[in-house]
Amino acid sequence: MTVNYSKKRLFFNLFLGILWFFIGASYLVGEEKLMWHHYGFVVIGLLYLSTFLFEFFKKYFKITSQEIVLFGLKNKKIAFKDLLEIKYFAGDYILKDKNQSINIVKTQIEKNQLEDSENMWNEVKSTFENSTQP
Repeated sequence: MTVNYSKKRLFFNLFLGILWFFIGASYLVGEEKLMWHHYGFVVIGLLYLSTFLFEFFKKYFKITSQEIVLFGLKNKKIAFKDLLEIKYFAGDYILKDKNQSINIVKTQIEKNQLEDSENMWNEVKSTFENSTQP
């Protein structure tokens, strides 16, 4: 199951990217004397737009029967057999193994996938609790 970022997050990044880009472009077109920070507005806009494109095409995370993968510039991957701890705190799902930790922020999950992801989390948590009990 692959889970998308929420539309609110995606469109917020898109809006900020377009806004900063046009502010910077207006300085570049309208000003005779350009300062270094005028280029900075364009760079910030391009960074927001690239964040939007990255999150739109890369998705948030993927759960399979063997592992969970959190996508990013460096993907984080935890196999369910290596899990040491699963907890829910302040709207975040936190999974830990001996080497790393994965935080899944519930508010960043697409609303129409939220119920499915919660059902999946309940299955994972119950499986984890059953396997750790003596």
